Amino acid sequence: MVIEQMHLIGISSQIQQIRDLIKKVAPTTASVLITGETGTGKELVAQSIHDLSSRTGKFEITDCGCIQETLAESELFGSKRGSYTSSVENCPGKIIQADKGTLFLDEISNMNHTVQFKLLRFIENMTIEPVGGGRSVPLNIRILSATNQNLDQLQSTIRSDLYYRLKVCHIHIPPLRERSCDITSLSSYFISTLCTKEHLPIKQMGSGVINYLEGYEWPGNIRELKHSIHQAVILSGKSKILSKDQFHLYQEFHLKSSTLYDSVKSLERLMISQALKAYGWNVTAAGRSLGVKRTTLAMKIKSLGLLR
Repeated sequence: MVIEQMHLIGISSQIQQIRDLIKKVAPTTASVLITGETGTGKELVAQSIHDLSSRTGKFEITDCGCIQETLAESELFGSKRGSYTSSVENCPGKIIQADKGTLFLDEISNMNHTVQFKLLRFIENMTIEPVGGGRSVPLNIRILSATNQNLDQLQSTIRSDLYYRLKVCHIHIPPLRERSCDITSLSSYFISTLCTKEHLPIKQMGSGVINYLEGYEWPGNIRELKHSIHQAVILSGKSKILSKDQFHLYQEFHLKSSTLYDSVKSLERLMISQALKAYGWNVTAAGRSLGVKRTTLAMKIKSLGLLR
């Protein structure tokens, strides 16, 4: 999902429905649960809800899947110096930093039960007491959350009372394979922005490229499309035309993987490997091209056992 001047790029009926939903929920205080596969753009939808609201505070993001379980509570609720072993200074926490703004909880299904309970109490009272002690702090924030699980899976993962608090409104982003008519406009947008970023003249897609891209299933969704176009832009060099042979789509991935878990891991390994090679193992640049933070990518490189 791509947002340009508060608009979602695409011509599909699904995108139009999401635009309409965002316009309806943005001015309200309602919590919104955003669902969709990895790479569909859940964070960007959350960002657009915040940007279209009247909130004056920050848009704070917490990736619940990347926080160490032992530090999750202090990451959200803050801590006092010395409240745990590695705490050497006061930390306000994401919730306090989002006062008068929006807190976006990505991959909410990874939140441990202790933090779930404390989050529920915060939503009910809108006050927090930082980890390690201190006065209760009244706050005014809006909570948006996201998951790549379906609703049935999510309900079995988090507390039911928290689930209903987070899902006052629900926005589902369909995978790219279900709206292939959006690939042309998305591709044109990415080519324009990426050519500008790489200081190259704007390129055109050669004969048959769009049909080729529309025929692929895009298991990594829009994130994979952006990465593939970025790679093609680089490989094309000074040529003004992007050809099919410059798109290294991961067709073999479907043949080698037998389960959903294996498939996701295989695609993740391939995309990260390609990005690292393209940027000479510059983790910051590779992470930026993949749409993830440097720390997140570093953790994934370690967990996947990728070596230079």
